[in-house]
Amino acid sequence: MMHHGNISEVIKDQEKMLLSMEVSNEKLTSFNNVSEETFRRLAGNFVQNTKLLSDMKKELDTVFRRIRSLKVKVQTGYPDAYAVAESKHRLVLEDEDEAAESNS
Repeated sequence: MMHHGNISEVIKDQEKMLLSMEVSNEKLTSFNNVSEETFRRLAGNFVQNTKLLSDMKKELDTVFRRIRSLKVKVQTGYPDAYAVAESKHRLVLEDEDEAAESNS
């Protein structure tokens, strides 16, 4: 049989552990509530930003499609001027690429 002193000591230890577990449970509950609110807020921002990026991509696709269309019109209407402009543009791009590579 267990001694009465040992039993009361075990009960006190159990009460301490119960109190410790209750405090831990309160802290975890509070943390979960804060995390849930933060997640809700950030999820809304994420959805908005995703929609914004999607809209921006559509607009950029439209702009690049229009640029390609204009490029074809200029190329067919003014082939000599287009060739000159394209050769000058290539030289500028090559110079910029060389400068970027030397800075790396």
